[in-house]
Amino acid sequence: MDDRQLKTLWTELQKPAYAEQIATKEWQAIADALNARATVPNPTPAPTVDKRISVEDFVKALKPAEVVTVFQNSALTNAYTQSLQSNDRKLTKQLWRGMKTLVSPETALAIEALQDAKVDDPSHPATIQQPSITMGLGLPTVTAKDVQTALFRFPVEAAK
Repeated sequence: MDDRQLKTLWTELQKPAYAEQIATKEWQAIADALNARATVPNPTPAPTVDKRISVEDFVKALKPAEVVTVFQNSALTNAYTQSLQSNDRKLTKQLWRGMKTLVSPETALAIEALQDAKVDDPSHPATIQQPSITMGLGLPTVTAKDVQTALFRFPVEAAK
């Protein structure tokens, strides 16, 4: 840390919150507190993404008699189930146009509802980290040595 950063740190360390740890020379605990980042709920709502459709979901949507009809068309069904497994929504919908002629209108609606279903993006973080005290002060990560250096190097100059 340069002198300006150490003076900024010294000013922070003059707060009463650090007095006890300074008195007991808990330099690492002070550094840890300065670098700690609180976790809070993510204020940004999760975006929605297409819900993954498993082959099992697809088969469950078929009526028993339709399972045989659909799977007798093995090339089309294989391509369709592979598109489900790779989550290729565009190809899945294109293949479905041909496959839906093999099922009842009710089943076609049920499968199209599966294809249109959305869920909250599972990769969206539920929590986010707040900036640490050091980040708020514009300082790099503080070490126990930085705490000691700031306290013992600048007490007179920083007070001016």
